[in-house]
Amino acid sequence: MMKNTAEVKILGQTYRICSDESASDMARLAARVTEDISRSIESNSGAGSLTAAALAAMDYLSRLEKAERELSLMKSGASENSDETETLRARISELSEENGRIKAELESAQSQIGDYKARIVVLEDKLSLAKRKGAKKK
Repeated sequence: MMKNTAEVKILGQTYRICSDESASDMARLAARVTEDISRSIESNSGAGSLTAAALAAMDYLSRLEKAERELSLMKSGASENSDETETLRARISELSEENGRIKAELESAQSQIGDYKARIVVLEDKLSLAKRKGAKKK
């Protein structure tokens, strides 16, 4: 990414900054830093700007580390979810294969039932014919 250079003011002091961020983003961040340092000066009984800047830096670092820990937890959770997803995909594949086998068995059973029904019809016809022949002999 191309480096951008911008002049920003923090607590009235001008700084020349080189960053991947756009000039407007750098200006926005500088305004936020000024606001945070000013708030730190007010809340710490008129602490000097260096002390306030150090306190703001500590707060930023604390928030950054917390965000990094949360990201790490999210990544490990995503990895676990990925492992779980792979396990579920393998189980789905197994069940799909089993479903295919069961369908084949069902089709075979239905075919056998059809054969048995046809044989029953033939046997019933033979029985009916035999009964008629037997009735004629009497």
